[in-house]
Amino acid sequence: MSWDSPEVIVAGAVGLLSVAIAVWSVIVSMRANARASKANQNADHANRLADEANSIAKSALEHQQRYAPSPWGPVERDGDRKFRVENRSGRAINVLELTARPGDSADALIFRSSAGSLIDYGDALHFLVDPSITQNPQEIEVAWVYADETAMEWEYLYRTIPPR
Repeated sequence: MSWDSPEVIVAGAVGLLSVAIAVWSVIVSMRANARASKANQNADHANRLADEANSIAKSALEHQQRYAPSPWGPVERDGDRKFRVENRSGRAINVLELTARPGDSADALIFRSSAGSLIDYGDALHFLVDPSITQNPQEIEVAWVYADETAMEWEYLYRTIPPR
């Protein structure tokens, strides 16, 4: 077989075409790898920014919870032996349990709003202190949840009762 035979020429052309395709494939692959590397760098940068944003959001939520106004106002005198605690939460609240503290003064409290009561925003939880009981309660404890939530855990409010 001679170098100028058609089979050698065709085989050489096919070989050169194969090399050209291989070189082109390498070039395309390198460009794709470069784009993928850039995309990975961008994704890493976006992940770092997202982590930073999540950290800022978590810190903001903690500050908001720490410095948010209480959903309940202070205990206010509403007459000689009547008291009230206003719902300032902006939402309706279900009162689940009411307790006087210290424990031996529990009989001195008469709650006008019973357990299970719905206290709307702006309304108040009302109670009386019976003056015939010698041990006056110093504090009330209210177990409550927001009416529009199905909370698994109760919230607790502790408020000092103003002295007579």
